[in-house]
Amino acid sequence: MLGAILAKIVRPDRSGRTDVAAVVSNPEPDLAQRVADLRAYLREQPRDQLGNLIYPDDENEVADWFPALAEVCLLTGQAQPRWPTRRALNEAIALCAASLAPVAVTPVELPQLDAAVAAEQFVEWLRRTNQVGVFDTDRLSRAYKAHCEQHRLTPCPEETLRKHLSDVDGVKKGMVEAGKIGNRRRRRTEWIISRPVKATRRVEPLGIAA
Repeated sequence: MLGAILAKIVRPDRSGRTDVAAVVSNPEPDLAQRVADLRAYLREQPRDQLGNLIYPDDENEVADWFPALAEVCLLTGQAQPRWPTRRALNEAIALCAASLAPVAVTPVELPQLDAAVAAEQFVEWLRRTNQVGVFDTDRLSRAYKAHCEQHRLTPCPEETLRKHLSDVDGVKKGMVEAGKIGNRRRRRTEWIISRPVKATRRVEPLGIAA
């Protein structure tokens, strides 16, 4: 069927050379020669700067070279061309570009605890992971960030969190010397986080019977 279509479109030139029309008019042409002639015809077609075959200006008009290209693909076992018109090609390009566009991902909103609850859970996590001792501002910030990342929490404002830390049992806040700037002494805030003191059971002395 493609050969019949091709015979109507392609006409032999006046030079007398073998062309596509002559090939398809032969009921039993040599396969290799048929492919060679079709490819020779395609090489003669106008191309753009990138070497692509040029479509007609009318986006709905089938390109003259398309049946020849389809014939070559059929005879050589290649995938059939799928875009006979400029419009079909442009639609395929648009579909490909849309598939490569980045997908908008809606960020997941992580929960944020009340500052007092956040302080208690943070201290509990420090103790459970054996991170007790003295914390300056930097160490405390790094530890709190790691705690929130591990538990997938939105961090509370650190200034608010620190106000509640000293309310947790076993946490003490103090000021320590941090050198001098000129004649002025520098002081920094430190938090001492210790393990909770285990309650001891009081044993009442046994009464002595009279």
